[in-house]
Parts: sequence; C-alpha cells; structure tokens
Amino acid sequence: MDKSKPFFEAKERELKQAKLDSTGSFHIQAQAITEASYALSYRIAKDKKPHTIGETSVKPCLLECTKIILGDTVTQKVADLSLSDSTVKSRINDMSADIKRQVIEKIKSSPMFTIQLNESIDVASVSQLRVFARYVHRETIEEKFMFCCPLT
Repeated sequence: MDKSKPFFEAKERELKQAKLDSTGSFHIQAQAITEASYALSYRIAKDKKPHTIGETSVKPCLLECTKIILGDTVTQKVADLSLSDSTVKSRINDMSADIKRQVIEKIKSSPMFTIQLNESIDVASVSQLRVFARYVHRETIEEKFMFCCPLT
C-alpha cells in the first residue's frame, strides 16, 4: 500500500516475463538476463567504477547498440537487464559472499593453514590491520587476502 507506482509497474513487468511458453524459453531468458547482470556487475567492481555507471552509462550504450545492430526485439530483452545502483551493489555483495564461503571451505578442508596479521599505515596516517590466510589446496599452497580494517 505504501509502495510507489513505479514499484508496481516493475512487478507487473516481472509477472509478464514470468509466463512460460511450452518450451520454457522465458525461464531460460530470465536466467540469461540475471547471468548477464552478474557479469556486468563483476566488470564494474573489477574496474573499480561507481555502481551507478551501470544504469547511467552501460545500459543506455547496450540499448543503443542492440537497437542499431540487432533490432527492436533484442533491444527489449536487453532493456530487462537490471543494472540499477542497488542491483549492482547486491550482485557484488553476492559474489563477495560466495568467494568468502569458498575460501573458508578450502581453509577448513586444508590439513594445515596459517594466518598472517600485518599492520600498515595508509595515506591518512591511520593504522590498518590486514589479514592473510595461507592454506594447502590440491597439493599447492594458496594465499588469500581475508580483510582489512582500521585499528583503534
């Protein structure tokens, strides 16, 4: 009841997209759109760009290029791609949590591991605690950066 009109319009579009034909192609399309959203969010994080670039720059470029090259039907599918600031943030957080889970599983399954603590000073003269973990995985030693936090 307290939601805005755009919220309900987005829900209506989602419901229309959720309808499946006899081959189930809409389900596959939705899965591909979500996968593409994760891939673009990964690229935004990797390039250290602001999360808003997906909605303000990447998506408009994609829409323009697909309309020119592939036509209106494909452009509509690309328009369904969610690259809002909150979606990109959520996707990056999901990928980060998954990587963290994988590293923790590797550490737990390792016959031995070490943790290295390192203190360094950043450009603002604040002491930072950095934590690294080394562990054995598939007969090789791997090292992963775990986290960094300011020391009080």
